[in-house]
Amino acid sequence: MEDIKQYMGMRIEHHANVVDVGFTYGIPVALIKYDKESILDKTNYSIATDFYIDESHKLHYKKLQFFIGERKAKNEFSKLTNNAKELNVKFIGIDDWDRPVYKDKKGNLYKDVNLGRGIISLCTVCNDDFYGEPHIPIKDDVKINIVKSFNKDREAR
Repeated sequence: MEDIKQYMGMRIEHHANVVDVGFTYGIPVALIKYDKESILDKTNYSIATDFYIDESHKLHYKKLQFFIGERKAKNEFSKLTNNAKELNVKFIGIDDWDRPVYKDKKGNLYKDVNLGRGIISLCTVCNDDFYGEPHIPIKDDVKINIVKSFNKDREAR
């Protein structure tokens, strides 16, 4: 697992700062504050999911949400990073490297890097592409449930 605390307070792309970092289901999340205020005289924020910052301080991310105003942004960040330690996934197939591929309720893809043998070891997938490379490992303290469907009365496998 990468050390995302290194990004705290980092200046990115010459117009924003990383205010806070955390994890949601083992995936890194950053709260970003922009320098310029919006037309509503409130500071703009965004939340970057599955992110990293390169050597030139450019932000790379899988998903970016924008917010006007500090309270709404911080509330959403808190919800994301204080989530339940449980991830429900559905098996959807095997990739070209014999890795089982799973999808969560939101459509995010995961791969079992243990090739379906022994204890499941899921990673996010680059670009959410079925044939993409495994990316960031899901933290060990997240309980992974393999389900047949995402209905309320699901059957765990």
